[in-house]
Amino acid sequence: MIDVKTLDRSDQIKLIMELERALGWYPVVTLDVEDLRERFSQELTVPSDEILHQACNYVYRKNDENSNDLLDWAQEVVEELLSKDQIA
Repeated sequence: MIDVKTLDRSDQIKLIMELERALGWYPVVTLDVEDLRERFSQELTVPSDEILHQACNYVYRKNDENSNDLLDWAQEVVEELLSKDQIA
C-alpha cells in the first residue's frame, strides 16, 4: 500500500491519472481545495485546510447531476461551517 501523503503533488496527480486510466474512470469535474482556497484569498482569514477539505468532501458526497457549480456550493459550505464557529 502506498502512503499517498508522502508523495509530492506531482506524483499524487500522476497516480490519480494512472488509476483513472486503469479503472476507466474520467470525472468530468474536479473539485480542488486549492481552487476553493483562492475563493477566500481576499478575506482577512483564509479558512483552514480542514474546513476546506470538509466542504469539498461534503459537496463531493452530496453532488447530484443537477449541480452546476460545485465551487460555489463548496464556498457556501465553508461559509456555513465558519458561521457555526467551527475552528478556522
